[in-house]
Amino acid sequence: LHIARRVWKLRLKRCNLGRLEEAVLGVGREGDIPGAEVPQRFFAYLKTGQFSLLEDVIRHNGQDIASLQVLLGHMAHLYEHPEGARHCEDVFSMGVALERMKHPEEARRCYRLAARGAMRTQGQLRLAVNYRRTGDKAQAKEIWQAMVIRREGGVTPLIELAKHYEHVEKDIPAALEMTRRALMQLAEPTLLEDDAVQQTRNEVQYRYARLKNRLEKKEQ
Repeated sequence: LHIARRVWKLRLKRCNLGRLEEAVLGVGREGDIPGAEVPQRFFAYLKTGQFSLLEDVIRHNGQDIASLQVLLGHMAHLYEHPEGARHCEDVFSMGVALERMKHPEEARRCYRLAARGAMRTQGQLRLAVNYRRTGDKAQAKEIWQAMVIRREGGVTPLIELAKHYEHVEKDIPAALEMTRRALMQLAEPTLLEDDAVQQTRNEVQYRYARLKNRLEKKEQ
């Protein structure tokens, strides 16, 4: 159940076994004892010795085991064939799980598939970070550049490019330009603005001042 939540929690939010049975396996339980009543039934059995109190519990637990078995088989098939996932949220979540388990290439496959749907931006950002972490910084750069052209991902691709130009290519003017563009985008008025936006603006302003100072010293 824990590993199942890694796949389906993003889309389903509530991810207990009953919800997974309905939404993923397409089955529902009828006449089943609520899980919350199981402890009460068990302690009542300990007090009274009436085995009939446990009959519903045994059926409930038996269904749990059967459902988990089917669910595990379904997950294994999805991990082997992520292109068969019906929802982009699920395949994106599989990519995150694979990356955490140190399977970067398999994770990239899922991120590419997720990028075909509503998770396009998140998939592209995760894909770029995946490439950067595994040392393929040139591929990460290409993804961020493409996102900037398509105006996807807000200021994140611009900030990542600024870091790349500064620390990888040692191109301070290019890093400064990316930071300037990020500042301009952050200056655009928005209906909703929280503390995170202000923090990002402060960080980008600090980066811009630092890069500008470095460039001025270099030109002296």
